Amino acid sequence: MQHVKHGPWSGIVTKAPERCVVNGCDDPHRGRGFCHKHYMTWDRDRKSGKVPRVTPLR
Repeated sequence: MQHVKHGPWSGIVTKAPERCVVNGCDDPHRGRGFCHKHYMTWDRDRKSGKVPRVTPLR
């Protein structure tokens, strides 16, 4: 674990997970802790103003 002191990403930086963080999903991680399918679900909900059905790591 690293600690970043400068810039917009200041704070603790952890290693990205190897698998999707959604329970029951074993697909490889793509972004924000999600596989591609769950990332697109989260992004689509967020952009349409809905409450996202899944929660990202950050």
